[in-house]
Amino acid sequence: MRKRLKGKFLCKLDKGPLKGHKVFICSAKKIKALDKYVDRVLDAMGFPGAMVTDESSTRDFAPLDFRSRKLARINEKQYEEMLRRAQAKLGIKVGRHDYLWDVARRLKEKDEQEAEQLDDVFEEPSSRCSICKEPYEVVRPGKEQPTCDCDRRCNKCGGLRKCYVDPPKKWPRSCGYICPKCGPGW
Repeated sequence: MRKRLKGKFLCKLDKGPLKGHKVFICSAKKIKALDKYVDRVLDAMGFPGAMVTDESSTRDFAPLDFRSRKLARINEKQYEEMLRRAQAKLGIKVGRHDYLWDVARRLKEKDEQEAEQLDDVFEEPSSRCSICKEPYEVVRPGKEQPTCDCDRRCNKCGGLRKCYVDPPKKWPRSCGYICPKCGPGW
């Protein structure tokens, strides 16, 4: 006995071999709860904007092979390639018979876990300026830089030093800061 799907009545067919049959749309509560993640899954599979319900699975989007006029079969090579591309784009496993809402749930969990890891990395910077005690800003994990101009100030006159690149050959460094009033100071 077939499982009867409950859903919202859409229409009654008036043409073709299924004339007189009613069409129902399955529930989409789980899909709506994970809407933006489902959109990312569909985009990764190559079907952006497709209409899906809670009963939709990855198998529903399998490429078909129409060599026989009577029966369309799933093209397994193209299907495996589509799943591999989706896994590469999303960074999670996409199974052959997974429901789309389940893949979207795993994607959401992965994103939340990565966000927590980034929160741990981008916490309060550990270094401070030795002159003004301003905290450094975190540029990327493991890299901090000053937010003040203290290191650009000249030790003699207090003016801002200017950046130079490709100095005369007699200078010991190839780039850095130099005070326009005091000179290199070496």
